[in-house]
Amino acid sequence: MSEHAALPPGARPDAAPLPWLQPLAPPPPARRAAFHALVCEFNLRPDRYLHVTRVPAEWPSRYRSPDAFGPAGRKLLARHLLDANGVAGLHDFDVANPCARLALLPGAALEQLASYTGLLLHRGWLRDALTVRRIRAEVAAKLGGDALELALERAPEFGALADTLEPWRADPAALPVVIRARGGRLLADFIGVAGDAVARRARLKFNRAIDNEAPYWLNRAQRDQFGELLFLFLIPERLASWDWLF
Repeated sequence: MSEHAALPPGARPDAAPLPWLQPLAPPPPARRAAFHALVCEFNLRPDRYLHVTRVPAEWPSRYRSPDAFGPAGRKLLARHLLDANGVAGLHDFDVANPCARLALLPGAALEQLASYTGLLLHRGWLRDALTVRRIRAEVAAKLGGDALELALERAPEFGALADTLEPWRADPAALPVVIRARGGRLLADFIGVAGDAVARRARLKFNRAIDNEAPYWLNRAQRDQFGELLFLFLIPERLASWDWLF
């Protein structure tokens, strides 16, 4: 039984669901055991997916890896993380829509999507700025030349939302960090509409740097176009082994 948060501000109970919140069919039979394992881990064991940047700074260095606690200690750590993030009593064991299921992806896959998303978000600015050799070299070195080619040349247009990196034009080394952080923030905000139980847990999978970025309050058209990019292009193109989840 899902325990979802209140409707988004301004939404009516009888209003059509926001794009990409419509219920999905259950995964195919061959994948259901894997799906249920992902759902249980997501709800009950945040220690298994906590991003390294979210380990509290006051923890002693020897305990900065969850493995240091041992099996029994890790279970206690999981309970602490659930309490600390206000979700010990909030669960979503259905994870029944595309936005919620995005949160089940491994942290590495979400980080990869964050890079692509960040590049798409700044595509207009990058098309001009990448004529500068040092900017292209920094972005390609940190995010990958193939990611640049995919986002700038092969991906469908993403005209509903755009951002600029002009304040960092003179500091090319900072660009990849900002691109990935903004892409991660956009992903986290997109996922977050699925409800607090999903939103708060999902943020634990992302680099803490996303918390320093301004939120993206997407309207229906922006959500719809961004969802199309994710579910109809980026995931089939770059995370095909996870396509069954959606």
